Amino acid sequence: MPLPSIQQIAIIGFGEAGGIFGQDFVKQGIKVSVFDILLVSKRHRRQVLCLAVKMCRSVMLKGIEALAVECLFAARHYGVEDAVLESLAATYPNLGWKDRLPDYLISRVAEHGLRSHEMREVAQALRSVGVNPAMAMATAERQERLVCEMAERNLCFEASEPFSWRSLADAIARGGQRRTKRSF
Repeated sequence: MPLPSIQQIAIIGFGEAGGIFGQDFVKQGIKVSVFDILLVSKRHRRQVLCLAVKMCRSVMLKGIEALAVECLFAARHYGVEDAVLESLAATYPNLGWKDRLPDYLISRVAEHGLRSHEMREVAQALRSVGVNPAMAMATAERQERLVCEMAERNLCFEASEPFSWRSLADAIARGGQRRTKRSF
């Protein structure tokens, strides 16, 4: 599935190489957040800060992906997915809820089976600093459940073919009826 727009991809880097890399992207019109290495005196702290940004960002973005799976699969079950997408589009008009965003979000979960493992690592890191990782754990559980449901039904993600969250939701809802390998 093609990415929404190269200008919307977030890349986090640090150190001198990260700054040079970031400048190259900026020249191409891509938004990049650069952390000034002069503001942080210790190398270890710099790494921790960059990892913390990535980790906190993952809680939000992977959480949105997991919410999209649960929300839209349930809406599809009840036959109200168009109304739900209309409502989301009215609330957040610039995100693309009536366009490719739902396919993109759900494809991220379907394509990357390790996302739940990554979120469990995030949860462990959050616990270590005294933050209850309720959302990180719920995200990991929802992501893992989708990957398991796909595996149980011999469904696979195929990046070279258009992805349809509706088709995937329908195939999962049919349960074990489909025996052949199917791509989404």
